[in-house]
Amino acid sequence: QVLNTIPEFVNCYSKAEWLDRGDLTDPASDLTLQLAKLCQGLNSGVYSREGEEAVLREEGSQPGVTPIMLRQLVGKGHAEFSSNRQQDSQELFLYLLELMERAHKKSNSQAPITCLQFMAEDRTECTA
Repeated sequence: QVLNTIPEFVNCYSKAEWLDRGDLTDPASDLTLQLAKLCQGLNSGVYSREGEEAVLREEGSQPGVTPIMLRQLVGKGHAEFSSNRQQDSQELFLYLLELMERAHKKSNSQAPITCLQFMAEDRTECTA
């Protein structure tokens, strides 16, 4: 949900091109596809209807977006995030950003996280 508040992320992953790729052989291991599914699901409005429009489950809750394949993909090969134990959200967020950069380098496209990048500068100033 945090990523979905970043306009660059929404603009990138709401495009149909991420879902309409015919060369996709293993969708469960394609991070850009899984992020596009999540983004489009959150932005569609299908899972956030109010009142009588909401389709309730037997237990009375409204069905939502469950990014199980994305969670499995992010956790694959990482001891901390592949378990069902509680994880540190900052570590997960930074790891996800790193995975996004790698995935976009493979597809020769720019990752939609440039607005989160910054340069730090150390300065020493003489006051004498």
